[in-house]
Amino acid sequence: MLNCCNMEKIDYKTLIKLVEKYDEEASRVFSKLQNADQEAKTGILHYGRYGAFERIEWDYSDENSISVRYYDYGYDLYESATLSIPADILFDDKKIDKWITSEIDKALEKKERQRKATEKYQEEKERQEYERLKEKFGK
Repeated sequence: MLNCCNMEKIDYKTLIKLVEKYDEEASRVFSKLQNADQEAKTGILHYGRYGAFERIEWDYSDENSISVRYYDYGYDLYESATLSIPADILFDDKKIDKWITSEIDKALEKKERQRKATEKYQEEKERQEYERLKEKFGK
């Protein structure tokens, strides 16, 4: 079958096999990230261990990244989220592991910054309370 503009004949069986191959690989990468995320307790993926790979969002994918939809199977309501995976890491375990390590490191750094900001805020509140009490009750 020919499509518009005198393009090549499309082999749909090959296309379906390639789509299935990419779905399997995206699912594998998702699972590896999910396991690393759970182990490091970083919270990169929504729904934690209850998240499940659903499909590649081809409309939102391009030559640079693959958009993956995953969902929460732990509750009665359907909730989903997306994850962007760099396309150039697919089918290469070393690149996949390096990317996952990088994502975990970024998430851990973010958690540490948030912890420090919360600690600083709490200390400021305590200092203000100290100053208020000091002024109220004298030196």
